[in-house]
Amino acid sequence: MTQLLGIRAYARRRGVSHTAVRKAIETGRLSRAVVREDGKPPRIDGDVADLEWRAQTDQAQQREPNGQPSLFPDGRTRGQRGSEEGLSFARVRAVREGINAQLAQIELDRERGRLVEREDVRAEAFETARRVRDRLLGVPVRLGPVVASKTDPTECELLIRTEIDAALDELSSREL
Repeated sequence: MTQLLGIRAYARRRGVSHTAVRKAIETGRLSRAVVREDGKPPRIDGDVADLEWRAQTDQAQQREPNGQPSLFPDGRTRGQRGSEEGLSFARVRAVREGINAQLAQIELDRERGRLVEREDVRAEAFETARRVRDRLLGVPVRLGPVVASKTDPTECELLIRTEIDAALDELSSREL
Protein backbone atom coordinates (compact mmCIF):
# COMPACT_ATOMS: atom_id res chain seq x y z
CA MET A 1 0.00 0.00 0.00
CA THR A 2 1.32 3.43 -0.91
CA GLN A 3 1.78 6.08 1.69
CA LEU A 4 -0.64 8.98 1.59
CA LEU A 5 0.83 12.47 1.74
CA GLY A 6 -0.56 15.76 2.94
CA ILE A 7 -0.95 18.62 0.50
CA ARG A 8 2.20 20.40 1.68
CA ALA A 9 4.26 17.19 1.62
CA TYR A 10 3.14 16.43 -1.93
CA ALA A 11 3.87 20.04 -2.94
CA ARG A 12 7.45 19.68 -1.63
CA ARG A 13 7.79 16.41 -3.53
CA ARG A 14 6.65 18.08 -6.79
CA GLY A 15 8.66 21.23 -6.14
CA VAL A 16 5.56 23.45 -6.33
CA SER A 17 3.63 25.53 -3.83
CA HIS A 18 0.89 23.99 -1.71
CA THR A 19 -1.56 26.41 -3.34
CA ALA A 20 -0.73 24.91 -6.73
CA VAL A 21 -1.61 21.47 -5.38
CA ARG A 22 -4.83 22.80 -3.84
CA LYS A 23 -5.75 24.42 -7.14
CA ALA A 24 -5.08 21.16 -9.00
CA ILE A 25 -7.44 19.36 -6.60
CA GLU A 26 -10.14 22.05 -6.91
CA THR A 27 -10.02 22.09 -10.73
CA GLY A 28 -10.10 18.30 -10.96
CA ARG A 29 -6.59 17.81 -12.36
CA LEU A 30 -5.91 15.63 -9.33
CA SER A 31 -8.94 13.47 -8.63
CA ARG A 32 -8.08 9.75 -8.52
CA ALA A 33 -5.07 10.43 -6.29
CA VAL A 34 -7.03 12.34 -3.67
CA VAL A 35 -8.40 10.43 -0.70
CA ARG A 36 -11.02 12.27 1.34
CA GLU A 37 -12.08 11.16 4.78
CA ASP A 38 -14.87 12.80 6.71
CA GLY A 39 -13.66 15.76 8.70
CA LYS A 40 -10.02 15.34 7.71
CA PRO A 41 -7.97 17.26 5.13
CA PRO A 42 -7.52 15.47 1.83
CA ARG A 43 -4.59 13.05 1.52
CA ILE A 44 -2.77 12.34 -1.72
CA ASP A 45 -1.41 9.11 -3.18
CA GLY A 46 1.92 10.45 -4.54
CA ASP A 47 2.47 7.93 -7.33
CA VAL A 48 -1.02 8.27 -8.78
CA ALA A 49 -0.88 12.04 -8.34
CA ASP A 50 2.39 12.22 -10.29
CA LEU A 51 0.76 10.44 -13.23
CA GLU A 52 -2.31 12.65 -13.10
CA TRP A 53 -0.19 15.79 -12.71
CA ARG A 54 1.76 15.02 -15.88
CA ALA A 55 -1.31 14.03 -17.85
CA GLN A 56 -3.54 16.91 -16.77
CA THR A 57 -1.09 19.81 -16.52
CA ASP A 58 0.22 22.04 -19.31
CA GLN A 59 3.93 21.21 -19.18
CA ALA A 60 4.87 24.56 -20.71
CA GLN A 61 3.61 26.14 -17.50
CA GLN A 62 5.62 23.84 -15.24
CA ARG A 63 8.81 24.83 -13.50
CA GLU A 64 11.77 22.73 -12.59
CA PRO A 65 12.84 22.75 -8.95
CA ASN A 66 15.42 25.45 -9.79
CA GLY A 67 12.66 27.75 -11.06
CA GLN A 68 13.22 27.11 -14.76
CA PRO A 69 10.34 25.95 -16.99
CA SER A 70 10.20 22.22 -17.68
CA LEU A 71 11.67 21.61 -21.12
CA PHE A 72 10.05 18.36 -22.13
CA PRO A 73 6.42 17.43 -22.81
CA ASP A 74 6.59 14.40 -20.53
CA GLY A 75 7.37 16.66 -17.56
CA ARG A 76 10.95 15.55 -17.15
CA THR A 77 13.53 18.20 -16.60
CA ARG A 78 16.83 18.74 -18.33
CA GLY A 79 18.70 16.98 -15.55
CA GLN A 80 16.53 13.92 -15.99
CA ARG A 81 16.94 13.78 -19.78
CA GLY A 82 20.58 14.78 -20.14
CA SER A 83 22.27 18.06 -20.91
CA GLU A 84 22.56 17.41 -24.65
CA GLU A 85 18.78 17.55 -25.13
CA GLY A 86 17.16 20.95 -25.34
CA LEU A 87 18.17 24.35 -24.07
CA SER A 88 17.18 25.97 -20.84
CA PHE A 89 15.35 29.28 -20.91
CA ALA A 90 18.36 30.97 -19.31
CA ARG A 91 20.69 29.66 -22.01
CA VAL A 92 18.36 30.68 -24.83
CA ARG A 93 18.01 34.12 -23.27
CA ALA A 94 21.79 34.44 -22.90
CA VAL A 95 22.27 33.54 -26.58
CA ARG A 96 19.60 36.07 -27.59
CA GLU A 97 21.21 38.78 -25.46
CA GLY A 98 24.61 38.00 -27.00
CA ILE A 99 23.21 38.34 -30.51
CA ASN A 100 21.47 41.60 -29.59
CA ALA A 101 24.77 42.94 -28.21
CA GLN A 102 26.55 42.02 -31.45
CA LEU A 103 23.86 43.76 -33.51
CA ALA A 104 24.12 46.86 -31.34
CA GLN A 105 27.93 46.87 -31.80
CA ILE A 106 27.54 46.60 -35.57
CA GLU A 107 25.10 49.51 -35.60
CA LEU A 108 27.47 51.60 -33.45
CA ASP A 109 30.41 50.81 -35.75
CA ARG A 110 28.30 51.79 -38.77
CA GLU A 111 27.38 55.13 -37.18
CA ARG A 112 31.02 55.84 -36.33
CA GLY A 113 32.06 55.15 -39.91
CA ARG A 114 34.00 51.99 -39.13
CA LEU A 115 31.72 49.91 -41.34
CA VAL A 116 30.87 50.54 -44.95
CA GLU A 117 28.44 48.93 -47.33
CA ARG A 118 29.73 46.00 -49.33
CA GLU A 119 28.58 47.47 -52.64
CA ASP A 120 30.47 50.71 -51.94
CA VAL A 121 33.66 48.73 -51.36
CA ARG A 122 33.11 46.69 -54.52
CA ALA A 123 32.55 49.82 -56.62
CA GLU A 124 35.68 51.50 -55.22
CA ALA A 125 37.77 48.35 -55.76
CA PHE A 126 36.54 48.14 -59.34
CA GLU A 127 37.43 51.78 -60.04
CA THR A 128 40.88 51.36 -58.48
CA ALA A 129 41.58 48.22 -60.50
CA ARG A 130 40.46 50.03 -63.65
CA ARG A 131 42.87 52.94 -62.96
CA VAL A 132 45.76 50.49 -62.35
CA ARG A 133 44.96 48.63 -65.55
CA ASP A 134 44.73 51.80 -67.63
CA ARG A 135 47.93 53.25 -66.20
CA LEU A 136 49.91 50.06 -66.75
CA LEU A 137 48.54 49.53 -70.26
CA GLY A 138 49.77 53.02 -71.11
CA VAL A 139 53.39 52.12 -70.29
CA PRO A 140 54.16 50.38 -73.62
CA VAL A 141 52.56 53.22 -75.57
CA ARG A 142 54.69 55.82 -73.81
CA LEU A 143 57.94 53.79 -73.75
CA GLY A 144 57.75 51.94 -77.08
CA PRO A 145 59.55 54.55 -79.18
CA VAL A 146 62.13 55.24 -76.44
CA VAL A 147 62.97 51.58 -75.83
CA ALA A 148 63.14 50.87 -79.58
CA SER A 149 66.03 53.28 -79.92
CA LYS A 150 68.07 51.61 -77.12
CA THR A 151 70.39 48.69 -77.68
CA ASP A 152 71.39 47.95 -74.07
CA PRO A 153 68.91 45.49 -72.42
CA THR A 154 69.76 46.79 -68.93
CA GLU A 155 68.93 50.33 -69.94
CA CYS A 156 65.61 49.15 -71.48
CA GLU A 157 64.73 47.27 -68.30
CA LEU A 158 65.56 50.32 -66.18
CA LEU A 159 63.34 52.57 -68.31
CA ILE A 160 60.42 50.13 -68.09
CA ARG A 161 60.86 49.61 -64.32
CA THR A 162 61.04 53.38 -63.73
CA GLU A 163 57.85 53.98 -65.70
CA ILE A 164 55.96 51.17 -63.89
CA ASP A 165 57.15 52.46 -60.49
CA ALA A 166 56.02 55.98 -61.40
CA ALA A 167 52.58 54.68 -62.43
CA LEU A 168 52.17 52.68 -59.22
CA ASP A 169 53.41 55.57 -57.06
CA GLU A 170 50.88 57.88 -58.69
CA LEU A 171 48.07 55.39 -58.02
CA SER A 172 49.09 54.78 -54.41
CA SER A 173 49.27 58.49 -53.63
CA ARG A 174 45.67 59.12 -54.73
CA GLU A 175 43.19 59.78 -51.95
CA LEU A 176 40.41 57.25 -51.67
